[in-house]
Amino acid sequence: MCVSGQFANWADVEMIISRTGYTGELGFELYFDAKPELCRKVWTAVMEAGKEFGIAPVGLGARDTLRTEMGYMLYGNDIDQTTNPLEAGLDWIVKFDKGDFIGKESLL
Repeated sequence: MCVSGQFANWADVEMIISRTGYTGELGFELYFDAKPELCRKVWTAVMEAGKEFGIAPVGLGARDTLRTEMGYMLYGNDIDQTTNPLEAGLDWIVKFDKGDFIGKESLL
């Protein structure tokens, strides 16, 4: 076990399977070496495993729709070094009553 997920071997590919929920959906992320032959193996295995459920590939537009619905910001797209969490509408994740944190004084 590691901080970001569970080490696993799936489709004969060593990977970490995580449930970080970047899009806010109940799903999984697979982290593995980005060698083309491994990517093909994992892609084929995912599509085969999801065939009975009508799985279909979707692009970044789908990811962006899901994360936007959840209020998740994408660094470099929605926020950057010139935007603080309050300006970005992320006040729901800034907890002033939880003690000191880097940037607290500036935000106050």
